[in-house]
Amino acid sequence: MKRKILTILACFMLCLCVLTGCGGEKGLSGGPKPTDTVYGNGGYAVRKGEYVYFTNAIFEGNLTYKRNNYGKEKLSAIYRAKLNAQGVIDTNEDGIPTGSQIVAKQIAGFSNSGIYIFGNYIYYATPRITKDSDGDVVNDLISFKRIKLDGTDHKTIYNLEKRGEDFKFEMYQANGRVYVLVLNDSKLISASIKLNSDKVTTETLAKKVTSAVFPKTSTITSDYKASSFNNYVYYTRSTTLKTDGIAEHTYIGKVNINGKSDPQEIKITDKTYTLVEVNNNRLYYTLDDILYSTDLAQNDIDNATQYSYNKLTSYKIVSDQVIGSSATDLGIVAVLSNSLVYYNALNDYITLVDGSTKAVTLQYVSGNYAYYTVADDTALYRKVIYRTRTEQEKLAEKTLAGEKVIDSVSFVVGEEKDEEGNVTSEGTKMFDFDDNYIFYFSEVENSNKKYNYLHMIKIGAKNEESKSYSQFMGKLDKKDILEDKD
Repeated sequence: MKRKILTILACFMLCLCVLTGCGGEKGLSGGPKPTDTVYGNGGYAVRKGEYVYFTNAIFEGNLTYKRNNYGKEKLSAIYRAKLNAQGVIDTNEDGIPTGSQIVAKQIAGFSNSGIYIFGNYIYYATPRITKDSDGDVVNDLISFKRIKLDGTDHKTIYNLEKRGEDFKFEMYQANGRVYVLVLNDSKLISASIKLNSDKVTTETLAKKVTSAVFPKTSTITSDYKASSFNNYVYYTRSTTLKTDGIAEHTYIGKVNINGKSDPQEIKITDKTYTLVEVNNNRLYYTLDDILYSTDLAQNDIDNATQYSYNKLTSYKIVSDQVIGSSATDLGIVAVLSNSLVYYNALNDYITLVDGSTKAVTLQYVSGNYAYYTVADDTALYRKVIYRTRTEQEKLAEKTLAGEKVIDSVSFVVGEEKDEEGNVTSEGTKMFDFDDNYIFYFSEVENSNKKYNYLHMIKIGAKNEESKSYSQFMGKLDKKDILEDKD
């Protein structure tokens, strides 16, 4: 009897080891140093030291129930690759990487993609697929996850229970914690976790919110400290004044991301303010369709040193776009009447790219270059940013044409076609940038071209034909692997 009990116990322990893994999870060997700088937080790819962590491909299948349970995904999962001495990924003769490794086996390439590295962990967004009370599949929700850089210790930080049309999010590090900041269904939510802890704290920062801007930092150094201005979410909501009982007023306020203090009022007005971005310690907002910026240190809008870009009626603000820090160089790169311009705070602008014949779309600003696309063209271009007319004249360029960086980008999000294959809605091209690399989705040349995978270009690197050196980064799905014809 005792022997039978021991046999049963042994079988139980064996099953337990199979299910949980005796001795704990076995992570990937190697990896970046803890003190290595992080570049490119919040996009499809993030670099830390000699390693790049990235979304392998855009998910293009059906989000069925349990389809995204952790451990199943390989195509649109998070991978890593080591950069060689030239800053690119080693490949075989067909251009397929030889050392890319899977890190997080869950969908990371979708319309709300965003991967970040804080400390020893990757933080990412992934589709959350559930069923409603009627048993119907709900697949438009989001879950925020964390996993170690070696692919172990997977954890859920926050689940979106329902999704509003105002949904947006950002992840941010401050005071030894990582914050998942969410605007959803008119509520501001902060879900935070210590860098080396498992306990998650969730706070509702504000309700009835109509617009909000989150702090963001794409680069994290070993001695990184968050600016005190960036410990706040700035937001607006509709309010009613007791003096006149009229509800058509806008409350502009800020609230600490830790949720431990009450919101602070900045202004209540009967005018329509829409917050655009917090950048360079300034708050950017629109009023009557005109873009303004004001110094956050003054915690005021009416009486603060305020800059108006009042000739600018069509613009696009992107991450880290604001350049300059003095009163005469608080400029932005923007689209004005289909042309690309550098616009300073003194209501003057310099045309960088003439869009009179073909409209220009601004994609990003990095260093001293503006990256853009042109209507009816599949290429990506870049142009030097002239900040003064004198600078423009010194360079003595005879044409406003830019430098072609990518010959063709085939993949767009939101593209729609009719039954005959004609494009009825062009959608948006997807790019991701840091100061040294451009990342974009495209088909792989030496493949069956079933899916769109992440590619990278090291800025300035050229191939034998003096073209920008583009390379596929990850792993091909079995449907895309070419059969050996020999």
